[in-house]
Order: sequence, then C-alpha cells, then structure tokens
Amino acid sequence: TLNATVVNSSLTSLGTIGTNVGPVSMITNGTQLNIFDGVSGYLYTVSGGLSALSLPFANPGVAGYQDGFGFVNQIGTQNVYQSNANDLSTWQTLAFGVANGRQDLTVATAAFHREMWIFKQTSIEVWDNAGLTPFPFAKATAMTIKVGAVSADAIAEISDTKFWAGSTPQGGLSVFQ
Repeated sequence: TLNATVVNSSLTSLGTIGTNVGPVSMITNGTQLNIFDGVSGYLYTVSGGLSALSLPFANPGVAGYQDGFGFVNQIGTQNVYQSNANDLSTWQTLAFGVANGRQDLTVATAAFHREMWIFKQTSIEVWDNAGLTPFPFAKATAMTIKVGAVSADAIAEISDTKFWAGSTPQGGLSVFQ
C-alpha cells in the first residue's frame, strides 16, 4: 500500500500496488512518482491517484532519474529503458539502451554525478546524456568498471559517495566505493 503522512502524522492510503513482498524502487520528477516492484510499474499523481503504468517491457528493476528522464533496468536482461522527457507516465518501446560492454546482466541503475550508472553482475557501465534519440544516453568511452553488484539491495549512497557489495569476474565478495 502506498501511504502519505499528513501534518498530524496520520497515514492516508493512496492506493495499492500488485505485489506485497520484495523491494520497490521509486523516482519522481516533482509532479509524478513512479514505483517499480520488479514485476510492474505504477504512476502516482495528486490529481490522478495511483495507476498501473503501460510499460513496453516486463520486470522493471531499480530506477533512477537524470536530466528529466526516468530510467530503469529490465531484470534478467542487459536492457535499460527510459521515460519521455519530463513525463514519467510515458515509456516508449524503442527508448532503451543495451548495456553490453560485458556479457553479464543488469542488477540496478542509479543516477550519480549527472551520469547513469548501470550496475551489472560483474561490471558497471557509466553512461552520459549524449542527446541522442530515441534513447538519449550513450556509454561513456572506456567506462566499464570490472566490478559488479551482488544485488540491487547491496548498493547505497552516503555523502555523495556510492558503496556496493560486489564481485569481479574472477569471483570473491568485497565492499567497493
């Protein structure tokens, strides 16, 4: 259930998403809120309430927001999809990129220092807004980090620094920043 806390600290229910277990990811552009639960996507606006998003892909993972675009990885693939500019209610079929610098699959995405970081199983790809169409982001030259994240839950940001539990293609588990 999506709840709002009002001034007197009481909870007001704003609606219910389709799953009730597991993590969710949320992004906002100030007027729209997207919620992704690993199965579906949802849109909340004050005027329209909570509704299911019509996504051109299944299994949305962890989302980020950069330069007016929402973006989210598709679980179990190398795909990252992006919303229309300044509109989190519209996700076009061809507005996606493929993070294929290495053959591992996406784990999560994150906005960091005006870049889109695509965390994968054993690597991270860093993408910039290159102003392209229909997907404006492009992989930054020579920016594949050969350390991935073990799960979306293993990524955190503290004081403008990313930390994650990850592994290299050779294996092993460590905490990285």
